[in-house]
Amino acid sequence: MDYQWQTDVFTAFSPAHEALGKITYQDMPATPHPTYLITQVWVDPAHRGQGIAGQLTTAFLAEVRQRTGYVIPQCPYAKAFIAKHPEFQDLIAK
Repeated sequence: MDYQWQTDVFTAFSPAHEALGKITYQDMPATPHPTYLITQVWVDPAHRGQGIAGQLTTAFLAEVRQRTGYVIPQCPYAKAFIAKHPEFQDLIAK
């Protein structure tokens, strides 16, 4: 899978460049470090049940870590994913 970070959206693409899913987020201004409010994790209905949401969320969080950022998981999926994966819990904005 390939990923593309754009303003307010992080998208997963198949090798054939088909959009498989996306994370929508908002930059939170006036924070000392880059902070992203995760508003939705979405996977195309034709590709659900294949673990794409988890791969997409993992890639997004890895990118946030690389940017020395933090997240506010508003989306229920993102919130549950981070709760189940302690390796990402340090990315939650305090």
